[in-house]
Amino acid sequence: MAVPTREELQHSLLCGHIIELPPEPSKIVRIFISSTFGDSVAERNTLLQKAYPTLQQWCQRHGLDFQVVDMRWGVRSEATVDHRIGELCLREIRTCQKISAGPNFVCFLGQRYGYRPLTPEIEEKEFEILRKCAKECKLDDSLLLEWYKKDDNAVPPRYTLQPITTKFEHYHDVDPANQELREKQSSQWMDIFQKLVDFLRKAAEKAFQNELITEETRYKYFMSVTESEIRAAVDIDDVNQHCVCFMRTLNNVKEADPAAHMYRDSDEHGKPKEEEQALLEKVRNQFIPEHYNFTNVHSYDLEWMKGGIDPSEPEHKRYLENFCVQFVTDIKRLVEGAVVAKSKWKYVYDSPLFVEIAHQTNFCLAKCTSFCGREDILNDITQYVVNNHNKAGHKPAVVFGVSGSGKTSIMAIVARDAHKNLGKNCVSVLRFLGTSSRSTSILHVLGSVCQQICRTYDISTPTGNIWENYNDLVAWIPSLLQQVSQDKSGRPLLIILDSLDQLSESHSPYGCNWLPKSCPPNVSIIVSTLPNEHSILENLLQSMVDDNNYFQVRPLQEGAGNEIFQTWMTGINRQVTSAQKNIFKDAFSRCRQPLFLKLAFDQARLWKSYTPIGNLNLGDSVRSAIGLLYERLEKQHGKILVSHALGYITAARNGLTEAELDDVLSIDDEVLDDVYQYWSPPNPDVVRIPPLLWARLKYDLQEYLVNRHANGKTVMALYHRQFIETAKDRYLKGAAKAARHQILAEFFLGKWSQGTIKPIHLSQRKESYHADRKVSYQPIKYRKVFNLRKLEELPYHLLYADNDEQLIENGIGNFKLLDAVIRGLSVQDFLEDINLMISEKQGTDLCEELVLIRGAIRLARPTLEYVGGVNYECVALEILGRLLQFADKYPRCIGILVAGAEDWCDRHRHSLLVPQRGCFPAPGGPLRTTLIGHQDDILDMTVNQDKLLLVTASRDYTVRVWNLETDEVIHTLQAHSASGDLDAVYCVAITDNGKWLVSGAADDTLIVWSLRTGEIIHKLPESHCYYYLHAPLATVHNSSMAVSVDGVRISVHDIVDGKRMLTLKGHTNAVCGLHVTPDDKYIVSASDDTTVKVWSLDTGDLLHDITQHTDDITSLTVSANYAISGSRDKTALVIDVATGNIVHKLDNQHPVSSVCVSPDEKCLATGSGQEMMLWNLKSGELQHTCAGHDGTIDCVCISYDSKYVVSGARDDIMVVWETETGKLVHTLEGQQAIVSHLALAKYLVVSASLKSPYIKLWNITPEQAKEKRQTFPDKSGIVDVTTSCQYVVYRSDNGCDIKVWDIDDREDKYTLVGHTAEVKCLVITHDNKYVLSGSEDKSVILWHIKSGEGMHIFPEQPAAIQHLNLNRNDTHFISACKDNNITLWSMREKSLKAVTLSSRPVTSVALTNSSVMIYGTRDGIICQYNPKNGKTHTMKGHKSTIQCLVLSDDSRMLASSAMDPYIIIWNVDKRKKLKTISVGSTDIQCDVNHLAFSGDNRFLSSAASDKQVKLYRVQDGCLVTTQYVYSNLTSMKMKYYCIIGGTRIGQLLVLKIHYVENEGDECSDDDISQFGSRMFPHTQRNSSCCTVL
Repeated sequence: MAVPTREELQHSLLCGHIIELPPEPSKIVRIFISSTFGDSVAERNTLLQKAYPTLQQWCQRHGLDFQVVDMRWGVRSEATVDHRIGELCLREIRTCQKISAGPNFVCFLGQRYGYRPLTPEIEEKEFEILRKCAKECKLDDSLLLEWYKKDDNAVPPRYTLQPITTKFEHYHDVDPANQELREKQSSQWMDIFQKLVDFLRKAAEKAFQNELITEETRYKYFMSVTESEIRAAVDIDDVNQHCVCFMRTLNNVKEADPAAHMYRDSDEHGKPKEEEQALLEKVRNQFIPEHYNFTNVHSYDLEWMKGGIDPSEPEHKRYLENFCVQFVTDIKRLVEGAVVAKSKWKYVYDSPLFVEIAHQTNFCLAKCTSFCGREDILNDITQYVVNNHNKAGHKPAVVFGVSGSGKTSIMAIVARDAHKNLGKNCVSVLRFLGTSSRSTSILHVLGSVCQQICRTYDISTPTGNIWENYNDLVAWIPSLLQQVSQDKSGRPLLIILDSLDQLSESHSPYGCNWLPKSCPPNVSIIVSTLPNEHSILENLLQSMVDDNNYFQVRPLQEGAGNEIFQTWMTGINRQVTSAQKNIFKDAFSRCRQPLFLKLAFDQARLWKSYTPIGNLNLGDSVRSAIGLLYERLEKQHGKILVSHALGYITAARNGLTEAELDDVLSIDDEVLDDVYQYWSPPNPDVVRIPPLLWARLKYDLQEYLVNRHANGKTVMALYHRQFIETAKDRYLKGAAKAARHQILAEFFLGKWSQGTIKPIHLSQRKESYHADRKVSYQPIKYRKVFNLRKLEELPYHLLYADNDEQLIENGIGNFKLLDAVIRGLSVQDFLEDINLMISEKQGTDLCEELVLIRGAIRLARPTLEYVGGVNYECVALEILGRLLQFADKYPRCIGILVAGAEDWCDRHRHSLLVPQRGCFPAPGGPLRTTLIGHQDDILDMTVNQDKLLLVTASRDYTVRVWNLETDEVIHTLQAHSASGDLDAVYCVAITDNGKWLVSGAADDTLIVWSLRTGEIIHKLPESHCYYYLHAPLATVHNSSMAVSVDGVRISVHDIVDGKRMLTLKGHTNAVCGLHVTPDDKYIVSASDDTTVKVWSLDTGDLLHDITQHTDDITSLTVSANYAISGSRDKTALVIDVATGNIVHKLDNQHPVSSVCVSPDEKCLATGSGQEMMLWNLKSGELQHTCAGHDGTIDCVCISYDSKYVVSGARDDIMVVWETETGKLVHTLEGQQAIVSHLALAKYLVVSASLKSPYIKLWNITPEQAKEKRQTFPDKSGIVDVTTSCQYVVYRSDNGCDIKVWDIDDREDKYTLVGHTAEVKCLVITHDNKYVLSGSEDKSVILWHIKSGEGMHIFPEQPAAIQHLNLNRNDTHFISACKDNNITLWSMREKSLKAVTLSSRPVTSVALTNSSVMIYGTRDGIICQYNPKNGKTHTMKGHKSTIQCLVLSDDSRMLASSAMDPYIIIWNVDKRKKLKTISVGSTDIQCDVNHLAFSGDNRFLSSAASDKQVKLYRVQDGCLVTTQYVYSNLTSMKMKYYCIIGGTRIGQLLVLKIHYVENEGDECSDDDISQFGSRMFPHTQRNSSCCTVL
């Protein structure tokens, strides 16, 4: 058969062909060490102490695991009880050959041939031949028949050597009281063993002479375990790429030396055994040279020393060193050869996608191998798929059944037969969920499924990082399936997702909102789930009401179960007796689940025909059968070993690799104390678990362990949920659970690695050791690759180890780990970790800190997940910018975390602007998060009746449904079309029953959607020609109808059948408001024809026509009894909807832009200009006039309990008021665009803007209202900050007064009252003592900041003061008036010194230390006026209005910015350009409005309207670094190497410059500690870092 090409094999994988695959390139170096033990102790110890650690670190740096399988190391006598050691060794060799990358076998041959065991099983025919030949030799076979029993359950029958303990029960009894019995029985067994060996060898020799058996058969009775291993090792291709042999000869062995017998086979007189020596020489001199190249064989000749190999002797010491070096060299050589060559099939696995598909294919094959029966349900599923595949809108098939019912095997068969049932060109995309790390998170599952589809159908993927954006990915899937449906080649697509219940909680997958509820033609989906897990089936039944697409997997019929049992038995050449068969039938009749059948079979296959019936028990349920299995393993292998090993595998988050489990067991003192009860560790300096013990347990457990891919490793896990749950109940309860997680945490911390000694006391032997455990190192990164296993597992185990201090120090309070989890895994992974911690730590002091940390990362998430992946500088800066202010209050966790972030920044090898205080929106404040998904402005939004769902409509033509509990998108609905610039989805409404969603768009369609499934129910044509002005939409409260506009008419549609019920005619212009009263009797509408109309919902009749408004109606709302309309005519009308009478006409001072009624009908809120008016609805009296905005209020809403009213305005903020008192409770700043839409979900405010795609969620609970304000309440943008960071000075809301905000106390310290008109500018003196203010009242006032006193009023100027500036020495200041007069004043003398008049409008001023007056103008000219000589000079370079001028401290340089894309640095004295810095495109208006020089003139910082602070190097004008600060700045200055300023949202910004002269690549701690001075010979790591002086 021809070898498939790369293209052919990859095509088969992509299309879902279930075929045998070539092996995946391994990431494990697993070497079997073969030798006799007693004579190789010195060599083994040298390897253990020197070679293995070296190779382990070397492999880790190459992304490989290093394992050594030394089956004779640390073996205790019970390992030989069942005579299986030889079989286990050969099995381990085959495993090494299968999975090891490069070397897999190293043999060490001395002068001992080694242990020659009894043959554990002999076929009946061969056994009888041996007996016959024994009789010819006059041998008594009674002992043979006593120890070998015939097993008729084997086909053909065979004789089995009985375990030693069947005759000698104290053979491995560890009870000290039975020591004498144990020694006696051990001696007895050795005598029997020798007699049996002699009998079988003589009989075999005779049988061979009589030509009754072959030489190969004869030889197995003579061969040692070591030789059998050597022979098995060469049974592969390319032996010399995998095997190495070391041979040692000791010359002149002294027979009299008591140690001589350990180094060669000798009799009781110390004489060499000739037979063993002959067999050994044959291996050394014939077999090895025939199979090994000379480069792979190393021989050493040594002189005998007293006691044998003596590491203290120089010759032997050199030998051991050379041996160790050669071992390491050979292993590296073979690994490197394998890494270069990898595998001839390397190309199959050239991406994570193909690795995942291959894993799923192999898993499917394994499930299909043992499958029998189930034709009924298979036919039902197949018929459903085949019959509906070409139909539009058919539902996904749902397969469900209890755990163990065989769902996964059924799904595997469906996948295997897909090409037979749907055609050879069918594409089958298969995922067995939870079987790999890429099939656990729904985001990863959907990503890999979509990638496979795109690759197969040659479909382009959207731009951007869609694979990491759950909302965008889910939104794109319907479009992708539609493209598949329209595939020109007509290739059918079948998507199979097994075990939805195995998905992790990430992105809330159990609601199945990600699953398309209908399929386009040529696309089919099959999913399976448990019926009662996570409410998955319930959710599916609610969203897909169709009995035909649900398939229940029922229990097996008894006859089918018996047939399957017999088929499986025949397949392994075994059978059971009739009595045993009855036991099986009886058990299966009580539990007819396939998993129970599998367990019963696996138990029955071990039964011998002579096993007593009374010892046979299969249980009566899956759980009891698993319990019996675990109980049997405990008896056979020891309860402590089994309970701990299975406990660790179960406790691990994603399973454990074999190497990890080996290490974990080796640091578990309880296990080692049990292992070494009567056998001391072979090396007192290194104590580990003997590899043989796990190998034996794994052999008995192999049917129930599966290999999975996790974080680039192959891990072991229990293969079924029932096994996991039983193990949890049995091995992970109470203290045992914490203990298992503690050891796992210590392992992934690397606590006992790198030579760290872990003392141990062996209680039974009363021995203590200060020993190295030789466990693998666990850095956060291996060079530049994250240690994903550590990142996934460590936080989980630290949590469940139930030690808060450890959790803080090494987990959530450890910045390095937090940073690595976010960058190495994802923000979502971190949030899942901390959500788990919060749920486990509820009610503890730690929980409060965890909530704040989670809040910080939630707020930072949009930045961290910015397109292109997580910027490695972001995490530390976000932590500092959001949590620094909490560090003192919460030192236990947040304080440590913040300190770690600071340390990271200090050591970072790139330049940064490091927050020195809480500069960014902080957690614990009102802002909860930002919802990101829409690509254009938000035009409408609404929340559903139970306040759990938010629906938004956008100019990007989509409707999004959000879950307000998880902040994630449930549906992204795309059906409206776009044809022009004004096209968009303009309005949305949800029915009260939560079933339907209605959207209206400029494409003249009204769409009714199923809110549960996201499917289109109806698409109704209407005229939406006025949507660009108004787009009102409503649903009736009984959820049966939608009310919308059709031109100037109003349409009423039946939601269920889509029919138009009513058309209401009467308005003569665009309808601007539309509501249905709560009792569903009336429709109330408002129009640009200035009328409000009340209609009958039953008949469509016009009942009332209200014409009292004299200008445009801006807003409309209804309550149980009233309709309220607001108008530009400055009135709000309260209308009785039943009578049409005007109850109140409420006069406002400004045009009314928004209205809202409280649920209890007591309060009416109207937005009138910049004021919020609160009215008593019944009396019509004005209760409160609330001032807090600087822009028109466009939207208002009132909380469900009528306690709060929230207003949103064009000043970009929201204000929360108490309805009863009118008191301002919150000012919500951060929307950073006009607030056009508000909605309330209990105490959660949802805000959006017509000028932004972002949605903000705010918490306004009463508890939040009590929190002290974190930000200064400036709305003017006229702000200055003391460089001591003690005070912020800003203009008050009334415009005339000035506030002094105490930064530490977070409150206004003083109000500076003195100006009689609006303050236009502020400047604080450089000594931080005084502030100058300039006003439209033409005055400049000098204030003392700390006392709040007015110190001096400077003489009135001819016009309003527009600009102020001080020289660096605070001796003079300059003012510029609206009439362009520029005045120089003396601060000391409080007198005018000079005046000049600009011929151009002045836009900015600066003053040198020598009192040269510099000003910028609207036409881009900069002028210098020298009062000493009266001369004015111009500096030309800008082409638009000068925005900012700033001087260096020494006045030698000037920086200027204008509305062009440049910053210019000037030489002041020469008036020449030094540098021109480009800050943007020439096509885009630039508005750099703040600049500042560092004190030493090395740096220039800038701030513009892009919310970024940039740092430039003055010398060459190069950009050094940029920091996004979430808000535009209102002021900026620099002191030493700190940038200080205020932001538009009231944050004090303090950024320290961390400057690195020669920036380098990111480097891990592992790199630094490992390479140290070689990489960084200087303490500053070849960098120059600036810090605050």
